[in-house]
Amino acid sequence: MTGAEEIPVEIRARVEAGALFESVRVGDYAGAARAQERLRALGWRITREPTIRRRDTRQRIAAADPGVV
Repeated sequence: MTGAEEIPVEIRARVEAGALFESVRVGDYAGAARAQERLRALGWRITREPTIRRRDTRQRIAAADPGVV
């Protein structure tokens, strides 16, 4: 192999994702940002769903049950 062009993008993305998660695990947020930029350059992005549900607002409660004000 002569370079990164011969390594499939899925494998390179897996390595970068591993670097991202390891950096976050040890608290190296600058390293995580660099790994995330490398992933973005490969055309990949990692997101997560929020773990905390947001609190219902009065407007959403009223829309769900018009009898409640």
